[in-house]
Amino acid sequence: MDQIITVIALSLATSIISVTISRMAIFEGFRSWIIFKLPASQDFIQCFYCLSFWVAFGLVLIYHPQILKPHIAVLDIFLSTFIIMCLSTFISVGIIKSLESIE
Repeated sequence: MDQIITVIALSLATSIISVTISRMAIFEGFRSWIIFKLPASQDFIQCFYCLSFWVAFGLVLIYHPQILKPHIAVLDIFLSTFIIMCLSTFISVGIIKSLESIE
């Protein structure tokens, strides 16, 4: 049960971090600076889905959720990242749709 709560919390965090950095005005200067310094990162920094992979990967490396508990550590990291990313995508789409209806 604790792992389910951890996965939900990491999915929520991944979602809000990715949407905030890729879409919100507060990070517009940061996005512009990143694009100026690394022009190839334009799609990465402006796409919540692309960014959510790296955010989920970082959070998995920090928190080490063991969702499926395989005996291969690399496989566990890989699967955990994609499970969290999948859940966070559904959350992010809901957030973005809600924000669009407000505007």
